[in-house]
Amino acid sequence: MSDARLESTGDANSSSAIALLFAAPLMGAAAGGMGWGIRGQYGHEWGAMVPGVLVGFAMVFLFCRQATSLQAARAIALTAVGFSFGGIMTYGQTVGLTHDTELVGNLEAYRWGMVGLFVKGGLWIGFGSAFLGMGLGGKRYGWKEVLILFVALMVLGLVGIQLINRPYVPGSDRVVQWYFFPSETPGERVLPWIYFSDHWYWEPDKEGLDPRPEVWGGLLAALVGLVAYFSLFKKDKLARNMTFFGVLAGGLGFTLGQSLQARHAWTPGWLVGFDQTLHSWMPAIYPEEFFSLMGWNWWNMMETTFGTVMGFVIGIGLWLNRKHVGRGDMDDVSIPPVVEWLLIAIYIVLLFLWGVIQYKGIEFVASVPFAMGLVPMVLIVGGRFWPYMQALSLVTLPIAGITLKFAGQDGSFWGEHYLADTFVRFLLPMGVMTLAALWFERHGRDGQSGRNFARYGLILSAFIYFSLNFVVFNYPWGPLPAGGRHTNCWIFLRCMELLIIGALLLHRSEPRLMPATRSEQPTAG
Repeated sequence: MSDARLESTGDANSSSAIALLFAAPLMGAAAGGMGWGIRGQYGHEWGAMVPGVLVGFAMVFLFCRQATSLQAARAIALTAVGFSFGGIMTYGQTVGLTHDTELVGNLEAYRWGMVGLFVKGGLWIGFGSAFLGMGLGGKRYGWKEVLILFVALMVLGLVGIQLINRPYVPGSDRVVQWYFFPSETPGERVLPWIYFSDHWYWEPDKEGLDPRPEVWGGLLAALVGLVAYFSLFKKDKLARNMTFFGVLAGGLGFTLGQSLQARHAWTPGWLVGFDQTLHSWMPAIYPEEFFSLMGWNWWNMMETTFGTVMGFVIGIGLWLNRKHVGRGDMDDVSIPPVVEWLLIAIYIVLLFLWGVIQYKGIEFVASVPFAMGLVPMVLIVGGRFWPYMQALSLVTLPIAGITLKFAGQDGSFWGEHYLADTFVRFLLPMGVMTLAALWFERHGRDGQSGRNFARYGLILSAFIYFSLNFVVFNYPWGPLPAGGRHTNCWIFLRCMELLIIGALLLHRSEPRLMPATRSEQPTAG
């Protein structure tokens, strides 16, 4: 198919380009900071889809001037799933190299930990930003093409793990067997030649040290293959360029965010002077208690900073590449609705087992890089309903389910008020997001623009995820941080306000697009 260029907002005139230069990094930072900070409460692949979908909504809203609703939904859904792939990596011990009590003062461990965080953060966001560019670049990707691409990525991921992250024998009876690859002899202590988690080299006398298996080599091999595909076969300049900006965004975000947490571990009183200066300059805005060290959750501050830097850099990167934002002929639907809804139902069950119940029987599939993203990616590019469901209700499902689990004292679903909790924490947000997805899909066929879908989808998503996180934070009311979660909740509230205000005030004049034609209705193929 031929590709038609989509005039981005920033190309209309110099004044709008300058306005977009300010709006894109600011809204990207707000979406990324709030989303990645919220991700910290939920973790793993399903949690990472929250910043992915928020950043996707914000960037599509700002840069897609003439996109249809379905095109916008596909770009947002691709971004959300793309952000999830890095969740397979372990990084807790890599963070620990820079701030664990036993390693404070060890500059060699600190530097190596930061190198590892740059690599892992870069790979994580590299994939998310790559698929954002893929959704916005105007190149048509068919479902069969994406199916073959993801099978190739899975193979590259397994080969990369074998070549870079093996051998792995942590010096105990636990030996990781990577599917068809041979395992080593138990009792040995052998780690890969490049290893970013804590192990006996850094803490030779520590009892019970359990080095973790790493898989970043698999993601590196797959990302190199993905960039080669974008560059050599698809000629998708936006996807290629945004991959590199994503690597930069994730690498800088993770290292800068962790540098704050490590600074507190190494010099706990470093904010006292800063606190007193701010209070003396702006006592009304910064009360004396606001920057109290008791009010800081340093791990969540690291995550929030990570997301803020990440979203800021992605916003800058997309602005610099705005001329590559394309429209293309991407409203065709090749997967019949009956097949699409059947796969949606199956995937909902799998997602609930994987992300909420965390059923161990599914780990064999879920631990294979990109395996859980294969079906969503195929249905996003080939279906009509899945893009809306992915952008709204399928991201919400594990977040709402885990929020419900927090109601129980032992991590179960059965809290003291389980009926009310089930309705408020799970059924209500899932119902709202599912009805919204169906409503947007119907109005998209009637000519609603992609920008308006992104506008109201961003407002709804920001409110829903802030609210669910607010429940998990145990309702931290009040303007002052009585505990560690109050400060982050205050930051998330400001981010949500910025996103909502930006969505309501920017780009108000929108042309209504023509309703979908017969050729754009679902067809078999």
